[in-house]
Amino acid sequence: MSDSSLMRDTAYVINAGVPDPSLADAAAELQTLVETDGHKDEKVLQEWLERHPAFVPGAFGPHGASGWLPWPNAVITQPPLTGLLERRPDFMWLASDSRYLTVVCVEIETPAKKWLREDNKPHGDWVHARAQLTEWRSWFREPLNTARLLDEYQVPEHMRSLEVRQHYFFVMGRRSEYDGDRRRTRLLAADDRPDETAMSWDRLVESPHPRATTLGCVRLSKHSGQYEDVYRPQTRAPGESDPPEDPHPSRKLRFMPRRPSSGPA
Repeated sequence: MSDSSLMRDTAYVINAGVPDPSLADAAAELQTLVETDGHKDEKVLQEWLERHPAFVPGAFGPHGASGWLPWPNAVITQPPLTGLLERRPDFMWLASDSRYLTVVCVEIETPAKKWLREDNKPHGDWVHARAQLTEWRSWFREPLNTARLLDEYQVPEHMRSLEVRQHYFFVMGRRSEYDGDRRRTRLLAADDRPDETAMSWDRLVESPHPRATTLGCVRLSKHSGQYEDVYRPQTRAPGESDPPEDPHPSRKLRFMPRRPSSGPA
């Protein structure tokens, strides 16, 4: 069997050992970042999340319940959507279960951004974030764009038979802006949409996905069209010593082929 056939007929998983044992420490680090350097600096938060994919929502579908690993066992940072020169998502997961391939687009805005004005009208920060989600929805309504995305992101054939859908996460602001205020909470809840999840940074800090600690972060090279490694978790099997530092940190991810499990959707 050729390498190309193997890539199309199998799912790929990182040779996972022991996952990061200290999500609590990472959460404390992110909490500090939210309150200091990252409060008004989105780039700082983007770079931190690239190194901690477990905190990027959507790896296992909109509700985090899928038993399948996302393709290509990594979150994709700053994924280009062909034809959209600006407003690309900050992150994208290609999550799947036994029925759906869910393209999860994640937009992050800084903790300093606001949901509501003092008069309880939508703040411009919120309006801006929603406009980006609307632009992505419009892009995905063109069937050719979805087909192009599956090709450009090298989605395997066995996943292409699934129903393709999208889900959108956006993260901004702080919970203190509406927590305990019934009117504000209801105003935000009334704007919920089925294909969208809005989160404060407080919620993000509190809700990493434990099964995502062995996932990496990649980007799609604009030159080669191939995945490039941004972050690869250092994993080891029980009893093994720590692996040596990779002398080539920019090399592509190395995967072990395996058929997808038949676990719960």
